[in-house]
Amino acid sequence: MSLAPSPNGPVRLLAALVAVALGGAVAAFWRVPAAANSDHRGHPFHVTIAEVEYNPETNRFEVALRVDPLDLQQALAKRLKQPERDLERIENLQDHLNGYVADHFRIVGADGSSPANPLSWVGHEIDVKTAWLYFEITAPDRTAPDSCIVAQTMFQELEPNYVHTINYAHGRLRTTLRLTYEQPRAPLKRG
Repeated sequence: MSLAPSPNGPVRLLAALVAVALGGAVAAFWRVPAAANSDHRGHPFHVTIAEVEYNPETNRFEVALRVDPLDLQQALAKRLKQPERDLERIENLQDHLNGYVADHFRIVGADGSSPANPLSWVGHEIDVKTAWLYFEITAPDRTAPDSCIVAQTMFQELEPNYVHTINYAHGRLRTTLRLTYEQPRAPLKRG
């Protein structure tokens, strides 16, 4: 391949960008390799990112959780024992999302033995590249919120190398946790 400038260079670059955006749909025409794969093992990063903030007025943890929509689709298909389909076509999607998240994302008391409080579903936003899940969890009774333990195991039934980043905020306290298959839980406040 020549590194010399070519009048077709911008066209090939544009074709590559379009191929990435469309998941390789135009790749065959432009002979650009497909950049996306619907198989969960095909994407290079297996991560979720959660923004967790404690609200002292409501005694709740408010959570905004970003996940990969394809992994969410595969996890729900496995959970429901149904063929995989578009998330928008799943009946009672909100109930299924709530159930799946409640089974895999928990905040419990400092001793780790208290039962997890149920989560209150707020909503979701799903597009081609990302899915945002919004919910709240009431802080465990008689536990300082910063001493609670968070556990996150979503999608590990699909890919054990998933990394879950938890960004926690309460007042001036800011901390970031990294949870994995080997360490699926950690105290919200380090130190």
